[in-house]
Amino acid sequence: HKFGIIGSIDGVERVHNRQRDNSYKMVIQNALRIKDYIKLVRMTVEPESIQYMLSGIINLYQLGFKRIRAVLNGYRTDYDWDAVEYELGRVHIWEGNRGIKVYEYPRSCKAGQTITCLGYDGKIYPCHRFVGTGITNINPSASGCYHLNYIESGDINKLSRHQERLREIKCKHMSLISLHQKP
Repeated sequence: HKFGIIGSIDGVERVHNRQRDNSYKMVIQNALRIKDYIKLVRMTVEPESIQYMLSGIINLYQLGFKRIRAVLNGYRTDYDWDAVEYELGRVHIWEGNRGIKVYEYPRSCKAGQTITCLGYDGKIYPCHRFVGTGITNINPSASGCYHLNYIESGDINKLSRHQERLREIKCKHMSLISLHQKP
């Protein structure tokens, strides 16, 4: 069976420690030991740490992690969207100059297709976020995170306000990204 390990490291030490109980040194030490098996490092960016998004990505990249996904916490509604837009612009310029991709806008969710979760109740759920909801089968057709869509509207196919705002930022950035990339 093929499987991959996803590491959860929230960027630079001070941010990770604030969000993850001062565990940065231990997590980095252990992650570096198994780096060859880590398929992806996920970096959660909270409203309080948005200004450290790019420095967190650079830190993880310099540690040798080449597949990094910086994600906003979809359950938080208190982001300064101007700051998010500014920081994402910086990230896009940095990643474009290196030919890598670290931030992904809401896209089609793969819950139940390429990911499943065995819940504590023995049921198989479309992803870990559905454990305990009673939803064990979904008919996917929308973009974004089905669980966030479900929490906000009760409909997995309706994008949350959070994801709609990110789509607006994406539209603004797409033309700027190509202007800043090296030929």
